[in-house]
Amino acid sequence: MAEKWFNVGKIVNTHGIRGEVRVISKTDFAEERYEPGNTLYIFKEGSDEPIEVVVDSHRVHKNFDLLTFEGMSSIQDVEQFKGSLLKVTESQLSELEEGEFYFHEIIGCKMFTDEGEEIGTIREILATGANDVWVVQRKVGKDLLVPYIEDIVRDIDIEEKKNCYYTYGRVTRLMKIDFLTLFPEMFHGVLNESILKKAQEKEAVQFNVINFRQYSSNKHQNVDDYPYGGGAGMVLTPQPIFDAVEDIRSKGNTEPKVILVCPQGERFTQSKAEQLAREEHLLFICGHYEGYDERIREHLVTEEISIGDFVLTGGELASMVITDSVVRLLPGVLGNEDSPVLDSYSSGLLEHPHYTRPADFRGLTVPEVLLSGNHKLIAEWREEQSLRRTFERRPDLLTTYALTDKQKALIKKWENEN
Repeated sequence: MAEKWFNVGKIVNTHGIRGEVRVISKTDFAEERYEPGNTLYIFKEGSDEPIEVVVDSHRVHKNFDLLTFEGMSSIQDVEQFKGSLLKVTESQLSELEEGEFYFHEIIGCKMFTDEGEEIGTIREILATGANDVWVVQRKVGKDLLVPYIEDIVRDIDIEEKKNCYYTYGRVTRLMKIDFLTLFPEMFHGVLNESILKKAQEKEAVQFNVINFRQYSSNKHQNVDDYPYGGGAGMVLTPQPIFDAVEDIRSKGNTEPKVILVCPQGERFTQSKAEQLAREEHLLFICGHYEGYDERIREHLVTEEISIGDFVLTGGELASMVITDSVVRLLPGVLGNEDSPVLDSYSSGLLEHPHYTRPADFRGLTVPEVLLSGNHKLIAEWREEQSLRRTFERRPDLLTTYALTDKQKALIKKWENEN
């Protein structure tokens, strides 16, 4: 009888020069699977022949699991495994508690509504860091992304390969994002172009732009007033925003994370984007004028975020910047699942330079190493360029990055050159 194999991860790149590989995991049991001494099997792209390896070390860095294997202590040993799958045998699977399932048990199950209508077949499971997301292939139309949470997936029948799916009508969105603004027209172009448009078409996100002026109880629909104690400018009054937030909460099935975009907030980073991408519902309050009544900040807001040390006319542009950064991290939004975790900042360093055809454009040539076909030299060049770009442009990032001895030597050399 043929051996059954089960995916636990994909090797997407090497890490450093000491034989570490970066793994995007496909397992909920990473600590167990990657425990030193455990056996894994590597399947190279296009090959059905397993390569047996033994885990020597495991640590977590950013969105990756970093592994080394016994007897492989240099980048040359593991370079060949880029793009390979990590698998285990059926005999290596441990017994699960009641109500827990392996991915392979869920994949292939059909999904139904409570009314018995068949939606499609689960073809993939995306591990997002918060709730797993089931990719359901429908008979007609694009795949449906279903977050694995109790309010949605009501019952699982592994024996019959059937799942019961509960919705308020039908769940077609993974994340909901609301914007409270006085200038809703500002959002139209940004939310309906490029990746944000595609994210809506893939049913990964739903946007709702609300003019909170409509909630004003003032007969003239005023939303601002002069500040107590005097001073320049106008201040947003609490009533319209309180009523708007309370109305959104009353209509929703999830409690939104209420974000105030303002200069006093926490500096927005890629790490914060990754945190927000795990949320089910975001609500941005976009202010104008001089500022907000402090009671909005104290009693409605979950987080305050700033996109930088500069002043904008209002919070609309900042909320759109944050939204773009967050939505591209949602499962299935980008064409290449590795893209968001390989971006600048996700790895801790800025990305290396990129080149494409032609090799010679008006006398401007592509570095020869990229044309050599030598993957080892190309990887070393990219790693060095990534480090140098970070050193020259964002040296502050290096204060929290775990540098190798070789990288420390390169930085010392560049410092002496300067």
